[in-house]
Amino acid sequence: MPPAVACFTFDNMAEAAEVGAGTRGGARPEADPSLTRGYPNLYRLLATHDVRATFFVEGWNGIHHPDAVAEVVRRGHELGMHGWAHEPWHELDPATEAARLMGINVERTYLLTFALGTALAGVAGALLAPIYTLSPYIGGNFILAAFAVVVLGGLGSVPGAYI
Repeated sequence: MPPAVACFTFDNMAEAAEVGAGTRGGARPEADPSLTRGYPNLYRLLATHDVRATFFVEGWNGIHHPDAVAEVVRRGHELGMHGWAHEPWHELDPATEAARLMGINVERTYLLTFALGTALAGVAGALLAPIYTLSPYIGGNFILAAFAVVVLGGLGSVPGAYI
């Protein structure tokens, strides 16, 4: 009888999907049951039948459970990346997808960027208030110049804003 081929793939290690879905803020204080019971039992089953499999693991696990990720390869299985934290990739724009694959927390980056912009606007206001007469129209000249830069720059074209 000719040999048969079967493909076995497994995904979603530990609590990465919960982190990606926003239902968990980080790693569990105790070991995840999938790492203490699920994976060891699966490894035994595969070894009993001398079967190699592919494990698609979220990048988040490489930071929070590096030994568990390394164990997949140590046992002779293939390792594939399954996103950063089990994101719904079909819903992400390319820039967000690339950032998440590199481990960048996009939401936190947006928050920090907004906070920095707000702080800079506050500092600019505090520095300009003593120079100009305080009135509701104090920023009018600056807003008009900024509007002209945006329009001439092509409404979103960063290189165009420098022209």
